[in-house]
Amino acid sequence: MCPGPGQEQEDGLREVDLSTQRLRVLPPTVLSNSMLESLDLDRNKLRNVTGISKLCNLKKLILSKNEIVDFPREIQSLVCLERLELNQNQIRIIPEGVFSRLPRLKFLRLNNNRLCALPRDLAACQGSLQYLNISNNLFQTFPQPVLQLARLQELHVITAMLAERKSNLAHFIDNLEGSEEPKLYVDQWERLKEMDSCTLTVGLRLSWVLAG
Repeated sequence: MCPGPGQEQEDGLREVDLSTQRLRVLPPTVLSNSMLESLDLDRNKLRNVTGISKLCNLKKLILSKNEIVDFPREIQSLVCLERLELNQNQIRIIPEGVFSRLPRLKFLRLNNNRLCALPRDLAACQGSLQYLNISNNLFQTFPQPVLQLARLQELHVITAMLAERKSNLAHFIDNLEGSEEPKLYVDQWERLKEMDSCTLTVGLRLSWVLAG
Protein backbone atom coordinates (compact mmCIF):
# COMPACT_ATOMS: atom_id res chain seq x y z
CA MET A 1 0.00 0.00 0.00
CA CYS A 2 1.05 3.60 -0.56
CA PRO A 3 1.97 5.46 2.63
CA GLY A 4 -0.66 7.91 3.84
CA PRO A 5 -0.01 11.66 4.06
CA GLY A 6 0.87 11.46 7.73
CA GLN A 7 2.71 8.17 7.66
CA GLU A 8 6.33 8.38 8.75
CA GLN A 9 8.85 7.48 6.04
CA GLU A 10 12.46 6.40 6.15
CA ASP A 11 15.27 8.73 5.12
CA GLY A 12 16.50 8.36 1.54
CA LEU A 13 16.34 9.87 -1.90
CA ARG A 14 12.81 10.42 -3.17
CA GLU A 15 13.84 11.43 -6.71
CA VAL A 16 16.55 9.98 -8.96
CA ASP A 17 17.48 11.18 -12.46
CA LEU A 18 19.48 8.66 -14.50
CA SER A 19 18.57 9.95 -17.95
CA THR A 20 21.11 9.74 -20.79
CA GLN A 21 23.42 7.35 -18.92
CA ARG A 22 23.40 4.58 -21.56
CA LEU A 23 22.17 2.13 -18.93
CA ARG A 24 21.35 -1.45 -19.95
CA VAL A 25 20.28 -2.65 -16.50
CA LEU A 26 18.89 -0.91 -13.43
CA PRO A 27 21.58 -0.11 -10.84
CA PRO A 28 21.24 -2.17 -7.63
CA THR A 29 21.56 1.01 -5.55
CA VAL A 30 18.38 2.31 -7.15
CA LEU A 31 16.43 -0.91 -6.66
CA SER A 32 17.41 -1.00 -2.99
CA ASN A 33 15.75 2.37 -2.32
CA SER A 34 12.21 1.27 -1.55
CA MET A 35 11.17 4.84 -0.65
CA LEU A 36 11.95 6.19 -4.12
CA GLU A 37 9.02 8.16 -5.57
CA SER A 38 10.36 9.49 -8.88
CA LEU A 39 12.71 7.72 -11.31
CA ASP A 40 13.80 9.21 -14.64
CA LEU A 41 15.41 6.68 -17.01
CA ASP A 42 14.86 8.61 -20.21
CA ARG A 43 17.26 8.05 -23.15
CA ASN A 44 19.05 4.91 -22.02
CA LYS A 45 19.59 1.46 -23.57
CA LEU A 46 17.16 -0.47 -21.40
CA ARG A 47 15.33 -3.48 -22.84
CA ASN A 48 13.76 -4.48 -19.55
CA VAL A 49 13.46 -3.12 -16.02
CA THR A 50 13.94 -6.28 -13.99
CA GLY A 51 13.52 -5.56 -10.29
CA ILE A 52 11.42 -2.40 -10.71
CA SER A 53 8.64 -4.00 -8.64
CA LYS A 54 10.80 -3.46 -5.54
CA LEU A 55 10.10 0.28 -5.79
CA CYS A 56 6.71 -0.04 -4.16
CA ASN A 57 6.34 3.70 -3.44
CA LEU A 58 7.16 4.89 -6.96
CA LYS A 59 4.79 7.58 -8.21
CA LYS A 60 6.60 8.71 -11.37
CA LEU A 61 8.44 6.44 -13.82
CA ILE A 62 9.97 7.72 -17.06
CA LEU A 63 11.18 5.05 -19.49
CA SER A 64 10.90 7.01 -22.72
CA LYS A 65 13.44 6.60 -25.53
CA ASN A 66 14.83 3.22 -24.52
CA GLU A 67 14.86 -0.12 -26.37
CA ILE A 68 11.88 -1.79 -24.71
CA VAL A 69 10.00 -4.28 -26.88
CA ASP A 70 8.09 -6.29 -24.28
CA PHE A 71 5.93 -4.28 -21.91
CA PRO A 72 7.46 -4.61 -18.40
CA ARG A 73 4.94 -6.73 -16.45
CA GLU A 74 6.55 -5.75 -13.15
CA ILE A 75 5.05 -2.29 -13.57
CA GLN A 76 1.71 -3.71 -12.45
CA SER A 77 3.18 -4.00 -8.93
CA LEU A 78 3.72 -0.23 -8.70
CA VAL A 79 0.33 0.48 -7.13
CA CYS A 80 1.26 4.06 -6.17
CA LEU A 81 2.17 5.00 -9.75
CA GLU A 82 0.63 8.26 -10.97
CA ARG A 83 2.75 9.06 -14.02
CA LEU A 84 4.12 6.54 -16.54
CA GLU A 85 6.05 7.44 -19.69
CA LEU A 86 6.91 4.63 -22.11
CA ASN A 87 6.91 6.66 -25.31
CA GLN A 88 9.43 6.16 -28.11
CA ASN A 89 10.22 2.52 -27.49
CA GLN A 90 9.29 -0.49 -29.65
CA ILE A 91 6.43 -1.92 -27.61
CA ARG A 92 4.03 -4.07 -29.64
CA ILE A 93 1.66 -5.49 -27.03
CA ILE A 94 0.49 -4.44 -23.58
CA PRO A 95 -0.80 -7.50 -21.71
CA GLU A 96 -4.16 -7.54 -19.97
CA GLY A 97 -4.18 -7.09 -16.22
CA VAL A 98 -1.63 -4.30 -15.89
CA PHE A 99 -3.75 -1.17 -15.72
CA SER A 100 -6.37 -2.69 -13.45
CA ARG A 101 -3.65 -2.76 -10.79
CA LEU A 102 -2.69 0.90 -11.21
CA PRO A 103 -5.64 2.68 -9.56
CA ARG A 104 -3.83 6.03 -9.16
CA LEU A 105 -2.52 6.44 -12.70
CA LYS A 106 -3.17 9.98 -13.96
CA PHE A 107 -0.68 10.50 -16.78
CA LEU A 108 0.22 7.92 -19.46
CA ARG A 109 2.43 8.32 -22.53
CA LEU A 110 2.50 5.43 -25.01
CA ASN A 111 3.14 7.40 -28.19
CA ASN A 112 5.70 6.38 -30.81
CA ASN A 113 5.60 2.64 -30.22
CA ARG A 114 4.29 -0.21 -32.40
CA LEU A 115 0.98 -0.82 -30.67
CA CYS A 116 -1.92 -2.20 -32.72
CA ALA A 117 -4.37 -2.28 -29.82
CA LEU A 118 -4.77 -1.28 -26.19
CA PRO A 119 -5.69 -3.74 -23.43
CA ARG A 120 -9.33 -3.78 -22.35
CA ASP A 121 -8.42 -3.16 -18.74
CA LEU A 122 -7.15 0.34 -19.56
CA ALA A 123 -10.78 1.22 -18.84
CA ALA A 124 -10.07 0.39 -15.19
CA CYS A 125 -8.26 3.75 -15.05
CA GLN A 126 -11.43 5.67 -15.90
CA GLY A 127 -11.60 7.12 -12.41
CA SER A 128 -8.06 8.52 -12.41
CA LEU A 129 -6.50 8.90 -15.88
CA GLN A 130 -6.42 12.53 -17.05
CA TYR A 131 -3.74 12.55 -19.77
CA LEU A 132 -3.20 9.97 -22.51
CA ASN A 133 -0.90 10.11 -25.54
CA ILE A 134 -1.20 7.23 -28.02
CA SER A 135 -0.08 9.03 -31.17
CA ASN A 136 2.17 7.43 -33.78
CA ASN A 137 1.34 3.80 -33.20
CA LEU A 138 -0.11 1.22 -35.60
CA PHE A 139 -3.81 1.46 -34.72
CA GLN A 140 -6.15 0.69 -37.61
CA THR A 141 -9.26 1.61 -35.64
CA PHE A 142 -9.95 3.87 -32.70
CA PRO A 143 -8.88 1.99 -29.52
CA GLN A 144 -12.12 1.02 -27.80
CA PRO A 145 -10.87 1.20 -24.16
CA VAL A 146 -10.25 4.93 -24.60
CA LEU A 147 -13.98 5.49 -25.01
CA GLN A 148 -14.53 4.65 -21.34
CA LEU A 149 -11.98 7.12 -19.95
CA ALA A 150 -14.49 9.73 -18.90
CA ARG A 151 -12.09 11.75 -16.74
CA LEU A 152 -9.55 12.42 -19.49
CA GLN A 153 -8.58 16.07 -19.75
CA GLU A 154 -6.12 15.66 -22.60
CA LEU A 155 -5.94 13.04 -25.35
CA HIS A 156 -3.26 12.94 -28.04
CA VAL A 157 -4.10 10.65 -30.95
CA ILE A 158 -3.36 10.35 -34.64
CA THR A 159 -6.40 10.72 -36.88
CA ALA A 160 -5.63 8.66 -39.96
CA MET A 161 -8.39 6.27 -38.92
CA LEU A 162 -10.74 8.75 -37.27
CA ALA A 163 -12.64 9.73 -40.40
CA GLU A 164 -13.88 6.15 -40.58
CA ARG A 165 -14.75 6.08 -36.88
CA LYS A 166 -16.59 9.36 -36.37
CA SER A 167 -19.32 7.75 -34.31
CA ASN A 168 -16.76 6.29 -31.93
CA LEU A 169 -15.09 9.64 -31.42
CA ALA A 170 -18.44 11.35 -30.92
CA HIS A 171 -19.27 8.76 -28.25
CA PHE A 172 -15.96 9.47 -26.55
CA ILE A 173 -16.73 13.19 -26.53
CA ASP A 174 -20.14 12.49 -25.02
CA ASN A 175 -18.39 10.64 -22.21
CA LEU A 176 -16.25 13.71 -21.53
CA GLU A 177 -19.28 15.83 -20.61
CA GLY A 178 -18.66 17.44 -17.26
CA SER A 179 -14.88 17.54 -17.62
CA GLU A 180 -13.19 20.90 -17.30
CA GLU A 181 -11.95 22.02 -20.72
CA PRO A 182 -10.73 18.67 -22.05
CA LYS A 183 -8.38 18.78 -25.02
CA LEU A 184 -8.08 16.47 -28.00
CA TYR A 185 -4.82 16.78 -29.92
CA VAL A 186 -4.85 15.50 -33.50
CA ASP A 187 -2.48 15.50 -36.46
CA GLN A 188 -4.86 15.95 -39.40
CA TRP A 189 -6.90 19.06 -38.73
CA GLU A 190 -8.70 19.16 -42.08
CA ARG A 191 -10.06 15.61 -41.73
CA LEU A 192 -11.23 16.26 -38.21
CA LYS A 193 -13.15 19.37 -39.30
CA GLU A 194 -15.31 17.04 -41.41
CA MET A 195 -16.95 15.97 -38.16
CA ASP A 196 -18.97 19.22 -38.22
CA SER A 197 -18.14 20.27 -34.67
CA CYS A 198 -19.99 17.43 -32.99
CA THR A 199 -18.85 18.83 -29.63
CA LEU A 200 -21.41 21.61 -29.91
CA THR A 201 -24.17 19.06 -29.41
CA VAL A 202 -22.92 18.22 -25.93
CA GLY A 203 -22.06 21.76 -24.91
CA LEU A 204 -18.40 21.12 -24.15
CA ARG A 205 -15.60 23.64 -24.37
CA LEU A 206 -13.46 21.05 -26.13
CA SER A 207 -10.25 22.37 -27.61
CA TRP A 208 -9.38 20.87 -30.99
CA VAL A 209 -5.65 21.50 -31.21
CA LEU A 210 -3.32 20.66 -34.07
CA ALA A 211 -0.53 18.49 -32.70
CA GLY A 212 3.03 19.67 -33.20
